[in-house]
Amino acid sequence: MERPASTRCLMNRWIKISGIALAVLIVLALVLTLALPRLLDPNAYRDDLTRLVSEQTGRTLTLEGDLGVSVFPWLGLEVNGASLANAPGFGEEPMLAVRHAAARIRLLPLLAGRLEFGTIALDGLQLSLARAADGRSNWQDIQERLARSEETSETTPEAESPSQTDGRFSLSEFNITGVRVQEGRLLWDDRQNGTRYALTDWDLKTGQVRFGGKVPVTSSFNLSVGAPDLDAEVDFEAGVQVAPEAGRYVVEDLMLETRLRSPELFGEAVLPVALSGAGVWQQDAPGTLGPIRLEVGPYKTAGQQIDKLVLTVDEGVVDVARSIARLAQVKLSGENIRWAGSALDSLDLQTGGEVNWGSGRVELASVRLQAKALRPTADMAPVALDARTPVSVDWKRQRLEAPDLGVTLDGKLAVAGGQGLLDPSLSGKLDYDWGAGRARLNDMRLLAESLDLGDGRVLARPEITTDVAGALSDQRWSLKPLNLRVGDLFRAQGNIDITAARGFGYQGRIDAPPFAPRPLFTALKIELPPTTASDTLRTLAVNTAFKGTAERVALDDLRVDLDGGRMQGSAAIAWDERMQVKTDLTVDRLNVDRYLPPTSGSAPEPKPATGTAPAGDPGPQPIPVALLRQFDLDTRLRVGALTLSRIAMQNAEIRAVLKDGRLVVDPLQAGLFGGQMTTTMQIDAAPEVPTVTIKPVFKGIQLAPLMQRFAGEAYLTGTGTLDLNAATRGADTGQWLRNLDGLLSVDLRDGRIERIDILNQLRRGYAQVRSLDPGPAPEGGTEFTELKGKVSMKGPIWRNEALSLTSPLLRMDGKGQIDVDRQQLDFDVLATLLGTGMIRGDRWLEDLIDKPIPIAIKGPWARPSVRPDVKALAEAKARERLEQEKQKIQEKLKDREDELREKAAEKIQEGLGKFLR
Repeated sequence: MERPASTRCLMNRWIKISGIALAVLIVLALVLTLALPRLLDPNAYRDDLTRLVSEQTGRTLTLEGDLGVSVFPWLGLEVNGASLANAPGFGEEPMLAVRHAAARIRLLPLLAGRLEFGTIALDGLQLSLARAADGRSNWQDIQERLARSEETSETTPEAESPSQTDGRFSLSEFNITGVRVQEGRLLWDDRQNGTRYALTDWDLKTGQVRFGGKVPVTSSFNLSVGAPDLDAEVDFEAGVQVAPEAGRYVVEDLMLETRLRSPELFGEAVLPVALSGAGVWQQDAPGTLGPIRLEVGPYKTAGQQIDKLVLTVDEGVVDVARSIARLAQVKLSGENIRWAGSALDSLDLQTGGEVNWGSGRVELASVRLQAKALRPTADMAPVALDARTPVSVDWKRQRLEAPDLGVTLDGKLAVAGGQGLLDPSLSGKLDYDWGAGRARLNDMRLLAESLDLGDGRVLARPEITTDVAGALSDQRWSLKPLNLRVGDLFRAQGNIDITAARGFGYQGRIDAPPFAPRPLFTALKIELPPTTASDTLRTLAVNTAFKGTAERVALDDLRVDLDGGRMQGSAAIAWDERMQVKTDLTVDRLNVDRYLPPTSGSAPEPKPATGTAPAGDPGPQPIPVALLRQFDLDTRLRVGALTLSRIAMQNAEIRAVLKDGRLVVDPLQAGLFGGQMTTTMQIDAAPEVPTVTIKPVFKGIQLAPLMQRFAGEAYLTGTGTLDLNAATRGADTGQWLRNLDGLLSVDLRDGRIERIDILNQLRRGYAQVRSLDPGPAPEGGTEFTELKGKVSMKGPIWRNEALSLTSPLLRMDGKGQIDVDRQQLDFDVLATLLGTGMIRGDRWLEDLIDKPIPIAIKGPWARPSVRPDVKALAEAKARERLEQEKQKIQEKLKDREDELREKAAEKIQEGLGKFLR
């Protein structure tokens, strides 16, 4: 169908007009392209530009080179050298500087409402950001000025309403050929926190930038961090898709590789790190995250090694609107990792959960950590670890909770010597408040199959249960209530507080109820020596408060119950420069003999009379001089009823102080043998040859049990006082005896000297003098009402110069010596019989009354020889006979005298009668 002619004329007219208009536009464009750069000089507006920047920012803009402009087909601007001054107080270096910047936009698309840029180039970009110690930043003043400018513009009428310009340009039509940054430099200096970051040699290159389209991005830079010094070489590559109108942001094919250097952390080694992954963020709908892979290693230094460490996130959902991310599965795996003496062959961590960055919460339904051949320290045997727990983190409250923590180790957690725990496990409820610096592990239970203490000492099923509370800022920890258990062998409860803020210290209390110690000692391979009593160590209980540091420990309010006896008091031990022991103990009753090795008989055999040492006598015993020089001691012990070496003592008390090798015992007192003993003693082991002084006093002592105990037989009985003041020196008891110098005072009453029978010996001697049968040797003794003497001790020879014995039958005085080393007696005494009724009825002794008789007592003290002086007895007898003959003669003379007197009287009477007649 043909068009009308009028129509064809109209169309030809419009075609002609359009052609003319197009030609005019082309000519105009050519004219503008050629003429505008010559007519429009941007450098003429330099001052206006710097003034405008100064008004808006308050900073000085410096333009160093010429400004360049282009018009067609690109509207472009170039800057050659520009800088923006820094804020006052932040130095002379500019805050922002660029060596060269260029940007171009297509003119014709711009006229059509489309933004099409060419390559935006920034060469030598430098941005310096800083924060002062008072918290003020070097961009804060610009923010404040711009904020005031916006407030002013809101109150100023606009010549054109915004609605008139809305929709002039569409973001969907926004297009940039590319962005290029070369030799950029970004600095951050935080003087408030003391941190500094520097990003240098920054190169960035992108492909075509279109909203909604994929933009390839590549970049590289060096990053330096201070304290500790860390340098990183970073290469970055990714595909980025940005769609603001749709609220969609996508990162694909992310590849980031870096090489970390830090002499402080890695020495001379380089730590490689690689990151790859993808993610989608959507404004009004959940996005996705993953898969993501972060790989570290391999690298190796003298003390550190990582063959491989990989973190992967398989898949996640990110809900930006609700600020929630759900991670289905997160894995961390590693191989052959060594650090600070610790090591493991493989590591596997798996978790998953929800991250709510809006509320600051992380909820991980399950976290499982497995490690093979884990060595916490270099000297520990490898173990396999398996830990499981749910984890809840609240960043706003700064708390982490693991309500069902469980850790098990397969193997022996032990050092190279073999001591340690076999198959230990730990469980509890962890609550960590890092804001307040506090942590709690409630219902903690540490259990192991066995505790190996080495050398075959194994304790089965050790267990600890407690609640642990810690203040990390103060480095204080408390375990209460604390329960310990070792199978059926031992259990205890208590509490303990530990602090490490100003040195390691601890205090608490422990209560171990009665248990049988022997099975525990058996498990510990402690071989107990045989004891006299078979039922010893049947029960033990301990209750005490304790307090200490790494160098000392003190036990207060100590109570120990052993086999029915109770000990109470305090004790302290320090071992910093020199071991120091201090105790103050009270014991109600203690029979030490029950715990000593058994003997062959109930009493020691009497010592032989030969003067030689008895069989089995260990001889001189060394004094522990080295031990006395190694530690200090301050002890006080009180025992209500003490049995020691078959000696029963009552209310025993000892106070001993040992310092610098000098031991002072003052007092050592006890009631024993029916009397009281009080002793002071000093042993000075500081010189090369130790010296000893001892001053015991025995009052009211019964000698019979004393002699029975120490001599094996009661050679001497009675009750009295012994007072010794002696000194000696030497390194063993033999030297002590040889160097002894002392004085012993003896005052005894109502006793008996066994095997020295003075009366019977006098009878025998008298019989021998009269040539009569003396009869068998006497087996009795000599009783006394009083026995006194002073014994001078010079080495093993003990001399008595003033022996005095009194009894109802005799009085005896003398002197002599005792050879303690040879156990020999050598005494000379004068015995005088008293005229008692018993003596007068004795036909053998009656003639010896009131006559001093020399007696020699010699020989072994167990069976001495008692020999009266026979010559003296004979002389006494001769004198007696002479006296008797004299008496007879006198009697005869008297009788003759009486007879003569009678005859003379008769003669006189007869003569007188005759005279009278």
